[in-house]
Formats: sequence, structure tokens, C-alpha cells
Amino acid sequence: MRKLLLTAAALATVLASSAYAAPATLTLAPLPFHFPAGQQSAIDSCIIAGTTCSNSNNFAYTNFTQSGNIPTYDQFSPIYTAGQLVTQTGGVAFSVGIDTNTNNASNETLRLFEVIDVATGTVLYNYIGAAGSNNIGESMTLNNGNGYADFRLFTVNLAGLGLTVDSQIRFHALWDTANAGAESFFVFEGTGGVVIDPQCTSGCAAPGPVAGMGLVPLMALGGFVAFRRRRRPQDEAEAIAA
Repeated sequence: MRKLLLTAAALATVLASSAYAAPATLTLAPLPFHFPAGQQSAIDSCIIAGTTCSNSNNFAYTNFTQSGNIPTYDQFSPIYTAGQLVTQTGGVAFSVGIDTNTNNASNETLRLFEVIDVATGTVLYNYIGAAGSNNIGESMTLNNGNGYADFRLFTVNLAGLGLTVDSQIRFHALWDTANAGAESFFVFEGTGGVVIDPQCTSGCAAPGPVAGMGLVPLMALGGFVAFRRRRRPQDEAEAIAA
């Protein structure tokens, strides 16, 4: 019995401080007037867009249907490998640019943005916007309309997360009170080199020993981790939309 109690205590300690912590928070900030890297004609890395993007390297994107009669959009990007994202942006750490098109109502709001590890369903990074905050409305931007991007979300860093070049990553965006033209999301401003994890060897994305576990078998975590899994992206979106 005493051994079981000690094992349970060890598991509780691990679960409280393990990789199942909350997602890292992204920062939303406006871009300067006519920001060169955000010029629409130079953008070749759209991930979600309601307009035509000329992506390089056969980099796919979700081309959603925009309509003035649709106020809320809930869109997922295609699935990319971590290696694709590093190649496309030029680095393991990058930003997500947003080109908004809104009118004088100035009430467009980005409610949720997520970076998801597809294999585990884990949300690695997110941004949650308050309802009615108008955080991507016209009053918040210097570059409204097509031509130049208006905002950036930063920073998505794929290093140090146990990912390999083949790890699958997906983006999720939810915004409401949309009006006027379509929005575009794209990845850019890659920095930090192109090595995702310098310690990585074959199969490094698989779970390894957890610091402080001692002799407690790692597989014993299975039943407990189920209670600590992060919300699935669709659950997060449903909670925000409610």
C-alpha cells in the first residue's frame, strides 16, 4: 500500500509539471504602415486565405469562401510537416501575418488562433481574443484593405518541443463580426536557423524518460494523462463561440 501511495504521489508530481502544461501564448500586434515583408504581392506562404495566394514550393493553403453574409469563420489550414514550415519561413521560429479587410464598423475580432501538433492533438501555441474586442478591426490597423498585412502573431518556435522534420503541424483560426473583404493568414519572418532540435535522433518525437520519474514505469502514466490532455481544438472553439 505504501508503495502504491508513493507511486501515485510521483505520478501527481509529474503530471503537474510535465509536457501537458497550457499552450504557450502568442502575442497579437499591429504591423507598421506598408510593412515591406507584409506586402501582398510578396507573400508566398499563405496558410488560410479567402483570396488567391501565389505560394512557392507547392505550399498548400486553405482557400475559404468569403461572403459579406457570413460573419463568423472557423478555418483550419492544411497539414504541414515541421520541415516544410522551416523551409518556407527560413527558420524554426516564425510569425503569422494577418491581412484583414474590414469597413468602418471596425468590429472584426480574432477570437482564437492555434498551432496544433496533429499526432497528439496538442495545442502548442494559441491566442485567445476577448469577444467584442475588435482586435483586428479597422480602428486597429494602418493597412486596411488588400495590399499590405495588418497584424502579426508571434512567436511560433518549433525548436525544443521534441518535434522532428516529419512532425505534422496544423493551424486553426476563428474570427467573428467579419465584414467587407476576405482575410489572409500567412507564415513569415523565420529566424533561429533550420535545425528543429539539435539533440534529435531517429524517433526523437516519441516520449522518453521524464525527469524525476525514478523507477516509476512511464507506461503507468497512460490512465492518468487522459485526465490532463489539453482541450481538443474543436472543444476550444466551441467554448469560445458559446
